[in-house]
This record gives sequence, structure tokens and C-alpha cells, in this order.
Amino acid sequence: MFMISFFDTIQLFVHLTAVFYILNSKPHFDLPDYLIGAVMNASWVSMLILSIFLNLNRLISIVFHFKSNRIFSPFTMKIYFSIILVIWCIVCFLNSVGYSRMVYLLPAYTWHYASANPLSAFLRTASANISLVDVLFSLFAHVSIFSYIYFKAALLSRKELILTIQVVCVSVFHVIGYLTWEYFPIPWDLPIGVFIGHVVWMVWNSINPMLYVLINPSV
Repeated sequence: MFMISFFDTIQLFVHLTAVFYILNSKPHFDLPDYLIGAVMNASWVSMLILSIFLNLNRLISIVFHFKSNRIFSPFTMKIYFSIILVIWCIVCFLNSVGYSRMVYLLPAYTWHYASANPLSAFLRTASANISLVDVLFSLFAHVSIFSYIYFKAALLSRKELILTIQVVCVSVFHVIGYLTWEYFPIPWDLPIGVFIGHVVWMVWNSINPMLYVLINPSV
């Protein structure tokens, strides 16, 4: 959960640059802006993949607990996190050198993929699909977990229970965020629409760090 919180926090700090763009009242499309967008995009994609991994961890640790020590050993965890960091670097590189761009657009007041770049559409589709997989797998994992607990009358340790509650809360907000951004008719042309969209996105990215710090930072 620390890694997800780390990438979430990066996104939240990057989003603060929007204040500069808004106060300056004009779009910026220079190298610093592209680098900021690259960090934003890479952190977003990495966070989604880590979210799927976290739900997989909960599913295996509870339902298939007899295999969890082998699958999530300290050595294999280093491999998994190394792969995530490689993905972060690849996405950041593609955005930095111009194969894709994520820029902050005015007056839309949101981050968008620049359609003129060759891989922008691909990364946008990929991130949307990863987000969908995150939502669907989260639902599947927690239905499986609670079904196992109910039918097997399984008792979780305090540590496992707290961690599972954290993951459930995070997953709920991920589902709400995805459904809101993909299907809710947000009136982006109105101030209230911009407010709703940004609040949902901010909560989506801040819920995990908040729970990590407030509830159980040792897990």
C-alpha cells in the first residue's frame, strides 16, 4: 500500500501545478510542462497496476493463503515492484520524448492526452482499460473474499482484517471514481461540473494515502 500511496501522492502534488496554469490564464506547452505531464501519466498508470496487484494480494492471502508465502515472498515482491518501476520509467519516457503527451488544458481545467502525438491514443486507451480491469477485478476479488469468509467461517487476524478493510475502502472509491468519470454526465462547461470532476479525482487519489497513514501505516 505504500507504493500506491507514493504514486497517488505524486499525482496530487503534480495536480497542484494546475493552480499556476489557471492563475497564469494561458496554456503552457514547453518542456517543463511535458515533463510534469509525463510524471503525472506514469504515476497514474503505475497506481492502477498496483491497485490490481493489491487486490490480487488480498485474494491470494485470504482465499489461497497456503500459497501466499511463496507467491508474495520478500524476493518475489522485489521483482514485482521492480517491474512496476520499469513500467513507470517507460511511460514517463514515452511522454517526455514526445511519443505521447499529457498536458493541462484550459478552459477544460483537466489533464488530457494530446491527440497529435502518435502514442497518446494508445496510452489513453491502455489506461482506461487498466482502470476497467482494476474495477472488475476488485469486485471479483472482494466477492470471492467475503464468500470465502462466510462459507468457510474463516477468522482473519487483526492485521489481515484491518488491511482487508483498507483495501475494500480504496476499491469502493476506485469504483465510484471510475463510474463517475466514465459514465456520469459531468457538465464540464459549468463550474459545478469542474468542481465535481476534480473532487472525485482528488478523493480517488487521496483515499489510499489517508487510510495508509491514519489506520495502519505498519502494513
